[in-house]
Amino acid sequence: MASLLSLRDTTLTVRQKLWMGTGLITVCACSLGFWLIWLGYADYRRTDDSRANMALFRAAILASDAVSSERSPGNEAISETGDATDEALRRLEAARLQSDLALDELANRWNDVVGIRLPSADAQFEKVRASLEAARREVDFQAHLPRETREQSGVEASVVGMFAVVDALQPVIVEAGQRLFRTDPAMADAVVLTSMLARMREYADRISGKLLAPMVTDSAMSLGRQIDLGEMMGRVVQTWDYVSFMLQLYREDEHIGESYRQVATKYFGEGHVLIETMIREGRGRGNYSIGSAEFTRRMVPYVEEIENLRDAIFALNSAQIQQALDDARWRMWASALITFAILAVLLAALVISHRGVFGPLLYARDEIVALARDGGGHALPPRPTGSAEIQALFGALDILRATQRRRERLEKERELLSVHLKQQAQTDALTELQNRRALEMIGQNLAQYSPHEAALAGLILLDVDHFKAVNDAHGHPVGDVVLQQVAQTLKAQCGEADIVARYGGEEFAVLVLDTNVIAIGILAERIREACEQLVIPVKDDVRVQLTVSAGAVVGQRGLDSWQPLVELADAALYRAKRAGRNRVVVDPGVDAGQAFKRGRV
Repeated sequence: MASLLSLRDTTLTVRQKLWMGTGLITVCACSLGFWLIWLGYADYRRTDDSRANMALFRAAILASDAVSSERSPGNEAISETGDATDEALRRLEAARLQSDLALDELANRWNDVVGIRLPSADAQFEKVRASLEAARREVDFQAHLPRETREQSGVEASVVGMFAVVDALQPVIVEAGQRLFRTDPAMADAVVLTSMLARMREYADRISGKLLAPMVTDSAMSLGRQIDLGEMMGRVVQTWDYVSFMLQLYREDEHIGESYRQVATKYFGEGHVLIETMIREGRGRGNYSIGSAEFTRRMVPYVEEIENLRDAIFALNSAQIQQALDDARWRMWASALITFAILAVLLAALVISHRGVFGPLLYARDEIVALARDGGGHALPPRPTGSAEIQALFGALDILRATQRRRERLEKERELLSVHLKQQAQTDALTELQNRRALEMIGQNLAQYSPHEAALAGLILLDVDHFKAVNDAHGHPVGDVVLQQVAQTLKAQCGEADIVARYGGEEFAVLVLDTNVIAIGILAERIREACEQLVIPVKDDVRVQLTVSAGAVVGQRGLDSWQPLVELADAALYRAKRAGRNRVVVDPGVDAGQAFKRGRV
């Protein structure tokens, strides 16, 4: 006995279990909510990293452009004399300032994106700046020499020095592109395409630089230089072919399309003609029709068209990333707001349910125990307030204390409820017609519905023509309305004693007692015409019209006659559909001597 009492003392009460369950639900809901918030935040962070790496990659490309852009005023300074050289040197200083700013921006973005200073990155930036300073000294030296003392090798060295600076930047550009790809693999095409355009722009600049030395010194081009120029131009054309293929991804963007046409027209049209002219003139004695400074000034806008195309691709992809970032931010905040709203509603529901449902239910449990123990004579605390359902529960407890007459009355109510449930089991919920089960029960027991043993029964099976097309075109809700309208039409056309049922899907059945083949055929045709005249509104300007196909048959009543009657009606329906639909086919069945023959009525 003591052990039993000890076990009872250690058993959790219902109230304790209720609070434990409430706590568990709250913890699970909070965990799920914060997990959803974390997913939204992680998506936002990935997109933001993609945006930052896109900016880093673009800064690397623009830094390379800025260094390359130094070559144009530098080439002019080497090519000009007198006051023109001074003006070119002023433009060169402005270009150098832009290069320094672009390199500083690249270094700052690198540190911001990577988050730590890497010795390898610092060493690479130092290498770039050292190469740039050495190249600038060579350009300055050549620019301050008298034009007649400038040698082709010296001019060539100043040009090659600037090439080396761009080459030193390539590892940084490659690493920035790889970081963008790792963060957002969807940007792979954009990375490849913009990198190829950047290289193509550099090759275009190097072609101009390759022409500079012989033009500055007014000397003929060597065969090796001509071969190098041919290879470089071929490399530019080959890169352009691949770029043109990849630009099919952006064929719907008008800005990119216009920039593409400008490159094809300006650089590969006018620019290549100018380059080929200079090469052709350099094969002779070096008598060039324009000076090197003029050649450089003409080529600058052609090369800028390549930059414009690349910048257009950058702008489009940056806009896409920004849109994705905005969407991710919206999803993150929406997830947070929805999660907190759900948690607030859940907590409120738990508090309300404890006060208005579970508390009163526990009180009701105590009252039922007291009722079972002493007939309800034991005094209980005042009943708590609650919802209408709780008050109904307390009312039910009061009913338990009522007289035997009251209990008998409740028993009758339960019987009525049973009849209602039975009726629901035999009724189609959508059309409120008898269902197939009810129809078959009636059909198998037809003999009890008429005092005449030889009385016949007629069965019509109808099918809505092309009902699937209605569902496909307008949706299932409209299909449901169509079925309801057909059901109402059937009930309107049939007599009170006729049994109308939904046989399944878009198929209906009408069972007529004490009939003949002529009457059943006339009824089927009347139903068909009524359905054909139906106009069912779907929307303001859309109406649905339909037709039905029907098979009718007359046969004997009884358990053994029902299935053959259904099979004959189904076969007649099949012949009606095969004959073109929207028609009635009557099978005479056992009444073959009547006037109606098989076929459409």
